[in-house]
Amino acid sequence: QTMAAVGAGVTSAVATTPLDVLKVRLQVQRGAARLGVGGTLRELLRADGLRGLYRGLLPRVASTAVWGTCMVSVYELLKKLARIDPAEPRCAQHDAGRDSIRS
Repeated sequence: QTMAAVGAGVTSAVATTPLDVLKVRLQVQRGAARLGVGGTLRELLRADGLRGLYRGLLPRVASTAVWGTCMVSVYELLKKLARIDPAEPRCAQHDAGRDSIRS
């Protein structure tokens, strides 16, 4: 499960990093120098090539992998702690309600 979480994090980072790079470039443009989405993408590809779209990918993958691993680990721990043992007696109020439904 941990490897699945890491794999999902890497996949999402690879898929969305170019969009985030483009978004940040659009956010920092000022005044008449605004190029729009198409112009910004062309300028980015002209200046840095495809590699420019993936700036910051490695730290993002590392962050996502750590977050995914922690999330899955905590989820599994909480699931184990919250598991109800069917052999344990339930509370009397719950049992009384269940008995009244049967009759």
